[in-house]
Amino acid sequence: MAISRKSRVLLAGLMTVLIAAGAVLFFVIGTTATKVVEDSAPEPTSTPRPLEIFFGDLTANSLDAADLRRVADFEQPHGIGVFDGTLYVSDWGEDKIYAVDPNTGDKRLLADELGGAHDMVLDDEGWIVTPLYKEGRVVRVDRKSGAVEELASGFAGPNGIARARSGYYYVSNAKDGTVVKLSPDGKRKLTVARGLKEPAGIVVDNDNIVRVAQYADPRNPVVQIFDNGKRSVVVRNLAAAESLLYDERKNLLIGHGDSGRGTVTMFTGRGGLVRVLTTSLPVPLVGPVTDGKYLYLQSAAPGQTGVYRIKLP
Repeated sequence: MAISRKSRVLLAGLMTVLIAAGAVLFFVIGTTATKVVEDSAPEPTSTPRPLEIFFGDLTANSLDAADLRRVADFEQPHGIGVFDGTLYVSDWGEDKIYAVDPNTGDKRLLADELGGAHDMVLDDEGWIVTPLYKEGRVVRVDRKSGAVEELASGFAGPNGIARARSGYYYVSNAKDGTVVKLSPDGKRKLTVARGLKEPAGIVVDNDNIVRVAQYADPRNPVVQIFDNGKRSVVVRNLAAAESLLYDERKNLLIGHGDSGRGTVTMFTGRGGLVRVLTTSLPVPLVGPVTDGKYLYLQSAAPGQTGVYRIKLP
């Protein structure tokens, strides 16, 4: 049966409407499905980026101790860290960690009943990871709530901690002279060095070469340890080496003593030693740590109460 011209026009119009409606429906369904997939996707992990700092300018611009400025006072400050513009200080006299505004000195109690917190690093979730010297443990501390979780135990006077790019931690044990490699979840421990003399501050580079300060060995104050267990002396003849700090070009700041005074010396990436700061603070000198603009340091000697900072050139 022949279809009239008017019927053909009506049929064509109906088909156009149906096609347009189908396209709209497809778009709506596709958009909704995409939103469901996006909404159900896991949140990306927030991994703290390493601080890009360079200490090379210190070779020509030694710091002046007269420029040290007191940030805040504590009963017995010991461990320090600075993250995202906030200074964190462990008070050994009170077994507490405080969050401090470095510009005003205002303090907020973050966590307590932490026996001898020392060096501090961040994990992937932005929690502080710190060894507790008095308790032989490594714990995590939430910077927002102050919640404390044990990561691992069974250490012997742990005080230095460094975090490798892989997420593993390296912990120095002052009491038994060892360095322990700790998995990110705290379930696996491996002793990578023995026979050290009161190992203290510790750092690790992107090649997993570990450098550790030996507080009780002034002849060989900084040694480096390789994954195969071998080690070698990096720096010689510095007394009371306590703290280490890397920059992005493998310049190394060493907190140590000179005639009993807290001193910062730089071991350059080319192998030279440059004295950059001599203070009136007694050893041991804890720090430096940095936010890229200032160095923060303090003395852990009895009777010392101040935490200080000095501007980088």
